[in-house]
Amino acid sequence: MNTNSAVTNSQAVPNTPVAPADTPHPVTTMTPEAVVDALRALRPQIGDVTPLTSAQRRTLRSQSRTSNPVLQASLNVLGALDSITQVISTS
Repeated sequence: MNTNSAVTNSQAVPNTPVAPADTPHPVTTMTPEAVVDALRALRPQIGDVTPLTSAQRRTLRSQSRTSNPVLQASLNVLGALDSITQVISTS
């Protein structure tokens, strides 16, 4: 009877510490020249964008202004949505 046996090759693996996935990695800063090069490389990937006219900018600026009560109400809704999501997910 021919039986195949698996042979495992055990090798010593050095015990090197590994950073957990949630540990932030050190951020490497770019030189100004590298930033410019990266932006130049990115630019062809962005489509043509026409600048806004002064009237469009004025309209956009006035529409984006929100009163404090409206802002607070919006934040309260977002907080309530989190609570509702937690209640629904535990049901």
